[in-house]
Amino acid sequence: MFGQTGGLCYGQKAVDSIRNWSDPNSSQTEVTYTYKLVNRASWAKQSEIQQAFPSIKATINGASSTNQNTGLQLIYHGWEVISH
Repeated sequence: MFGQTGGLCYGQKAVDSIRNWSDPNSSQTEVTYTYKLVNRASWAKQSEIQQAFPSIKATINGASSTNQNTGLQLIYHGWEVISH
């Protein structure tokens, strides 16, 4: 789940687009991507909720324009996010 504000979960993070990636080195790469929120809770769209929790509004409005970075590692069945 993504979007936890004060213990409230209001959606799931899904990759929207891959912006860039480094050359794989030893079966690892660094990826820059944007994301979208899927399976959003309907209550998270309400203006009263967004006023009380401004980070919900900021996340919903900026999700597809915010670059995120993560490391990926090649394993036997494909690429997987490197746990930190």
